[in-house]
Amino acid sequence: MCRGNSKEDKVSEFTLWFVREDFRKLHSAGFSFSHTHSFLVRPKIQMPMNILALHHASVLVHDLERSRAFYEQVLGLVPRADRPGKAFDGVWYDVGAGQLHLIVTAEAGAGSIPAEYPGRQRHIALKVGDFGTLKARLEKAGIAMTPSQSGRPVVFCRDPDGNIFELFGA
Repeated sequence: MCRGNSKEDKVSEFTLWFVREDFRKLHSAGFSFSHTHSFLVRPKIQMPMNILALHHASVLVHDLERSRAFYEQVLGLVPRADRPGKAFDGVWYDVGAGQLHLIVTAEAGAGSIPAEYPGRQRHIALKVGDFGTLKARLEKAGIAMTPSQSGRPVVFCRDPDGNIFELFGA
């Protein structure tokens, strides 16, 4: 299998042996794999009920205008124009391939959650392209942030109704 006697060839052969062994272990554990990726092995996990992706997440808000100011001016989201007429007020935003829906209701808010553990509570995580710029915008808007205890470029913050967001650098 070794194409030559160079150090690089021996390292490549050694690496491929480990990849094959890992593949065998995962396959014996019930994973099937796509053969369309030559070097990146991705498990093909069977999703129940043919679930394809997360379409949207909804957060409950009290004051739509106050919430829109947070989501549009601080987070930079742009409202969708195609939200159908509903029996309740709200707004929809595109977030990557999915959507975020704000729904106006009297039951908004996450309640009392310890600030030191926001990642263990109900929250929505958003991957951001320019973490430093977004963090500066949150600071400028006076939004309290809790950094991740992991040391990663992650902060947790709350919208005006107490919904927790995890914002992490891409």
